[in-house]
Amino acid sequence: MWKFWQIALLDLIVIAVSYFIFRYSLSGEWRHKVWEKYVDSFSVFIIILFVVTASINIITFVILNYLRMKQYVNIIAPAVVSIMVGFILASVPHRGVEDSKAEGSK
Repeated sequence: MWKFWQIALLDLIVIAVSYFIFRYSLSGEWRHKVWEKYVDSFSVFIIILFVVTASINIITFVILNYLRMKQYVNIIAPAVVSIMVGFILASVPHRGVEDSKAEGSK
């Protein structure tokens, strides 16, 4: 059980680090456009999220199987998916469309 909590803490750290990297390296306008493009329909967003997560897990398994490190798949695959979660968290708009319009008219 202790190993589970260690891996969960590691995943939280990876999510936080990737969030800050994407938050400060990508411009707000670009992140906002990505969010609007893919979250326009929540059902499409969930389907895309599922496909991307499944693809990341499968690719990670194939790579680790090829490298004969299959025993680490339960540690490495969630960490790689955590990078995607950090990107999704960073791409959430912090201001609404009306907020940016109100600032432009002032």
